Amino acid sequence: PDVGKEHDLQLDLDKVMLVGHSAGGALVLWLGEQELHVNVRLIVAVAPVTDLEEGYRRRLSDEGDAIELYMKCTPETAESLREYQKASPICLLPVKRNALLVLGTGDKDVPPDMVEKYYHKAMFERQASNLTVEIL
Repeated sequence: PDVGKEHDLQLDLDKVMLVGHSAGGALVLWLGEQELHVNVRLIVAVAPVTDLEEGYRRRLSDEGDAIELYMKCTPETAESLREYQKASPICLLPVKRNALLVLGTGDKDVPPDMVEKYYHKAMFERQASNLTVEIL
């Protein structure tokens, strides 16, 4: 159903911002690389899991199985590894939209170096575009 029409929401689809945290951060970065019918002005990813294969190998989360549960598989076969790569923000670069990456230097769940690796690769691969990727 079209919730916006159903509730008569006055949404300006030329000013959309996507926000997500942790796995949701990975999801909004992934979504930002898709062809959308709205104008996404900014993606805000808070402690995003930017590399799903690395997250699996590092056993992110308290129980160490967050990525496996999110992906519903492990990256141990060629087919499942392709699925990880299709969903992993770092494999989808260069960026198509402006992004703000927010991380905590003491974060134990999503290591800051994972987000920083994504940031540096995004900055390198953006080439001459006027897109901005910032890290806080």
